[in-house]
Amino acid sequence: MDEAPQTPVEGPSFPVFLKLVAGAMVALLLVAGVQAAREVTWAPLGWRGLLVLLIVLLVIASGLWAVLVGRTRVDERSVRQHGLRTREVQLADITQVKLIHVRGLEWLLVPRLVVRARGLGGFTTFQSADPQVLKAFRRLAGRPD
Repeated sequence: MDEAPQTPVEGPSFPVFLKLVAGAMVALLLVAGVQAAREVTWAPLGWRGLLVLLIVLLVIASGLWAVLVGRTRVDERSVRQHGLRTREVQLADITQVKLIHVRGLEWLLVPRLVVRARGLGGFTTFQSADPQVLKAFRRLAGRPD
């Protein structure tokens, strides 16, 4: 691991194109669901079936919300991503860093920083669509600009 940024940098976790694709996919899924609902007899489904359907809708909506509002921040102390849940790793605790980034395809394949930290027992992944945050990711991974 190299050095932390001198000033905090923050930006969206996902690019606009993928936000549009996610929104379109959910909209198409909703249209298909409405069409299927017209064909289904609801009485045999019962309250448990409706509860499962509601849970599925909530999972899909929360995933879309996380993509639309997710933000990633790198400062002198930590890497943090807000979205469906907040993930944070202190820079001092990071033991291993891997940057996954395909230059030129950032609009489709979201750059991500995968870190292993002491005491977390696994890997934590942070996505970023912001060029300044990606630059901070590169510095943390020890890569030249």
